[in-house]
Amino acid sequence: MSIRELEKDENTQARYAFLKAFDKIKNHLSPDDPETYWNIASINGQPFKSPRTSAPQTKKVWRGDSQHENVLFLSWYRAYLLRLENALVNNTPVGDQDKGALHYWDETSDESLKDGLPSLLTVDFVEIDDFGNTIPNPLLGYILPNAIPLNEANQKYTKAAGYTTCRYPFSGLMNPRNPSKYTTNSQLQNNYLNLLLRYPEDYLNQNIVHSLNNLHHPLIPIKEMYERCLDIDNYNQFSNIVSATGGQISLEQASINMLHTLGGNSPPSKEFQIELVAGSHGDLGAKEMAAFDPLFFLHMANVDRIFWLWQTKYQVNTVLQPFTITPDDGTKPKNGQGPSPTQQGDQELDMNTPLNPFTSGADNQPTVTNDIIDIVNQLNYGYTNGSITLEQTA
Repeated sequence: MSIRELEKDENTQARYAFLKAFDKIKNHLSPDDPETYWNIASINGQPFKSPRTSAPQTKKVWRGDSQHENVLFLSWYRAYLLRLENALVNNTPVGDQDKGALHYWDETSDESLKDGLPSLLTVDFVEIDDFGNTIPNPLLGYILPNAIPLNEANQKYTKAAGYTTCRYPFSGLMNPRNPSKYTTNSQLQNNYLNLLLRYPEDYLNQNIVHSLNNLHHPLIPIKEMYERCLDIDNYNQFSNIVSATGGQISLEQASINMLHTLGGNSPPSKEFQIELVAGSHGDLGAKEMAAFDPLFFLHMANVDRIFWLWQTKYQVNTVLQPFTITPDDGTKPKNGQGPSPTQQGDQELDMNTPLNPFTSGADNQPTVTNDIIDIVNQLNYGYTNGSITLEQTA
């Protein structure tokens, strides 16, 4: 369900279960447990540990396993979200396993359009039982238990153990020569913000509301991006920014713009707004670090929800009637982010390309897009009705 649904009184027990499970995987598992948040978040980008298994065939490469700027973007993240949800379910308190789930932030709800983030994503402490006991909010950010050294990082994003993730309008850039120290610009940015009288989340929510609603040509409000991508009936063009042509807006583009709204660090481009507070460089704005903030997963769950809406609209949501990937610029890794460690630049990505490092089935075969077409019957999850509803095409 959406986070705002989760905040309602009738869903109190589900909220407690969700918060306890998230707190457990973040703070109470052994560091080498595969279900700890550190290990799950590390799959997305840094620390880069996957060895390259073949020649990349191009100078532009991506050292992480996550898929961007190609046709596997949506299916890879569906598999990734399932990985986190399984960990949450497995670590939901005994007796509440039926309430274990990953939830989503409905970014285009009336409340989000007016106010930005739900309070559950900004408050410092949350209640976890009917007796009023509280814990630090496990959805608010993350303190890295381990360092991300230069040899496992983009130089810009080296981190010391103990680094705390940050969101817009703060900056989390650290000195690569001494990752326990902020860069000079980051220190100035954060000192300036700490002198202001407003709460930092006020600036973040203002930036969200502005990006969703109030951008003007040539910029496109994110709400409109989400709506326009659903009018594209071709999977490739709907899914990613390389395949989308001729003014089409892909779901990936909408996702990118929202992440830069949440983290700052918007690149100089006609496609991105200039943040209302300049100088921000939060973790959500960098794919190398974004997954270390739990808000990333709640955002990507909403992206997956819109993906499912698109599948339902065009009736390509079953194993017998799936969407299809057809060759275009978005099926070759070299045309986008570059090949990940198990790919080559000229490789043709398709419905059976492994979505590393995920596996499926009793024999733990590499997960492929064909394994995750139907979220209801193949993956056993679904979504509540959110802010965007669509009619099926004939």
